[in-house]
Amino acid sequence: MTDLADLLNAERSGAVARHGGRDYGFAEFRAAVGHWCELLADQPEIRYALFCHDAYPFAVLLFALWHCGKQVTLAANNRPGTAQQLQQAGCRLIGDWEAGFDYRLEQNPNFRPAFSRLQTQPVRLEIFTSGSTGAAKSIVKNLGQLQAEVDTLEKLWGKTLADSRILATVSQQHIYGLLFRVLWPLAAGRCFHSQTALDAEHLVAQAGAGPACWVASPAHLKRLDP
Repeated sequence: MTDLADLLNAERSGAVARHGGRDYGFAEFRAAVGHWCELLADQPEIRYALFCHDAYPFAVLLFALWHCGKQVTLAANNRPGTAQQLQQAGCRLIGDWEAGFDYRLEQNPNFRPAFSRLQTQPVRLEIFTSGSTGAAKSIVKNLGQLQAEVDTLEKLWGKTLADSRILATVSQQHIYGLLFRVLWPLAAGRCFHSQTALDAEHLVAQAGAGPACWVASPAHLKRLDP
């Protein structure tokens, strides 16, 4: 397991994520985060509302924002009403809020930017409950809390998963998907798939010949064709 606070200084080989039909290695991930850090560091806004359909560009932007000292809010969706509320709350929008957003993922993997270790307490992430029992409520997590959660997940199921690839039906915009689909695989060195895998056929086609873990929800599983 790698400490998320020092993830980008790790020495790691192999794929971080599969996105757009190919695997992205750790050097490419680090270079993309570094590129976005250069773009965001001098921007005056402190609060950013992040929304991405796919998990790999989400991870790139999330770590870039954290390393720039920005406060990140994860939006539950990218509908116009949500965008308006977040902007009124002082957030700058970043990600899939408008068509054609350029994630600039194709960076030279030989570009090795320097990253300072993240301070776990100042790093803040605002997420929202699903609102299933009323209006969605804001919850703030720091990086230390998120690290403790992924450490626990690895302790419970790391040996079972081994080198499985991670696919998911759930969105990384919510805490379940964020932990199981993005942060835990990053810390454990498992490759995660960027696109949502909503059915078993997609799972089989995308996972390939190796072992895979499918992160789903009871409601989704109950609707599957036996």
